[in-house]
Amino acid sequence: MSSMSYDEALELEREVCRQLLATCPESLPVLHEYNLRFWHGNPPEDVNPYIDLAWFNGYLIDQAKQQQTSYFPAVFAMIEKLLVEGPEQVQNWVGVGVLEGLMNQTSHTDLGYATFEVWMGPETRKEWEGLIEYWDGL
Repeated sequence: MSSMSYDEALELEREVCRQLLATCPESLPVLHEYNLRFWHGNPPEDVNPYIDLAWFNGYLIDQAKQQQTSYFPAVFAMIEKLLVEGPEQVQNWVGVGVLEGLMNQTSHTDLGYATFEVWMGPETRKEWEGLIEYWDGL
């Protein structure tokens, strides 16, 4: 059980989301436009780790489809760093929010899971393969 308050936990998730989004600065103007539409012209002042992450995963998938992957090494290096160095809450958030979300959204496309594996570090790949095994067993 975490000793963090809800506000502290949310701020930690926001910081992780900021770090992840910063690995792909090309996405930020697109995210801003999306947030303007999604929030009807009144987007929040800070990132929303749940909405923005779902959007970011979709953005990664779209970029993979277009073979625009020049920043994928930085994205997946950050994911690896967060899985290795992050506190347990961050590791869980990355595993479920980032990787499982990416896997779920990928499953609704013509891309295979292997599309992203080339950029994964060892811990990311281990988590990814664990998720595949888990979902295949259901």
